[in-house]
Amino acid sequence: MKKSFIALIVIIQVLALFVFVNMYSLVKNLEKSEIANIIATSEARAELYILKNRSQQPALDPAGYFDQILPGTGGEDSQQIIQSGKDQQLLLKKRLNANSGLLFKKSIRSVQLGTFHSLKKILAGLIIFLGVFIIACGIYLAFQLRRKDTAKIADSISPFQDYLLEMKKSELELKSLVAEQSESSSKIEKLNKSIINTIHLAVIFTDAAGKIELFNPAAQRCFGRSFAAAKNNSLNDVLRDYPELPAFINAAGKKDSAEIESAGRLFVADVVPVGASGRLAVIRDVSKERKKEKIQRLNANQMMLGEMAASLAHEIRNSLGVILGYSKAILAEPEKTG
Repeated sequence: MKKSFIALIVIIQVLALFVFVNMYSLVKNLEKSEIANIIATSEARAELYILKNRSQQPALDPAGYFDQILPGTGGEDSQQIIQSGKDQQLLLKKRLNANSGLLFKKSIRSVQLGTFHSLKKILAGLIIFLGVFIIACGIYLAFQLRRKDTAKIADSISPFQDYLLEMKKSELELKSLVAEQSESSSKIEKLNKSIINTIHLAVIFTDAAGKIELFNPAAQRCFGRSFAAAKNNSLNDVLRDYPELPAFINAAGKKDSAEIESAGRLFVADVVPVGASGRLAVIRDVSKERKKEKIQRLNANQMMLGEMAASLAHEIRNSLGVILGYSKAILAEPEKTG
């Protein structure tokens, strides 16, 4: 077998190994993201359960989301992940009051996690196979090259080594670039979330199916609905007390803005279509502002009427004074009137 053909096979295997290693890293990151989503969902459900328990409402877990909900002692809220057999288990400790609390147990598993785990096994097997194959080819190539004299070995192997070094350098640069982009994306995402969560305007985002994906704290205060109650529900259900608002948002085919009066309140709504069918709505309750403006206009009108009345009274008083003066003069000298 020709040495050049072996070298080409090794290069192809190295490239394939690079691809599979990056795929393995990507699947691993997706698995971490899925675990983080499960933990975030568990936190939200546990908080909702605690809120209902504190408000003396029936605190049920109808979907059986948690494996167990056990009574516990008071103290600070905590989060812990332990290994339970083949699966990981999430332990959430939530405080009810100073002396009591609840312990929520949830196995960290899902269809996506199972898929990611299977992909990791497959990719790990491929990586090991390619690594062994590359080593075997390298040994065979080295054996073949040792038959040649030192000068020929140096001339033939040097380009291959340079190529491998260049590939390694490119791999390091690509990994560095991916890490920088990932860090930049993470910072931008955190900044966007911070801005959305701190502004005083209600921000609502619906996906292509019309389900709510974003419902910031200002929206929760404005409409009296928690994020857990709004997440993955339709806009019509969440804002059913204000039917004119979802009707305007869903009907907007392009960027639009309007004042909407609903349920005795006045809102200024700005809607921006995002993507195919997603919509971003920014809503502000201007009921108090309009009421204040109405009172100010009423006060201004009353002040103007007062000024007009004072001016009219002044003119009437002057005219009456003139008439009174002439009357007195006529009474004092009646002969002049004849």
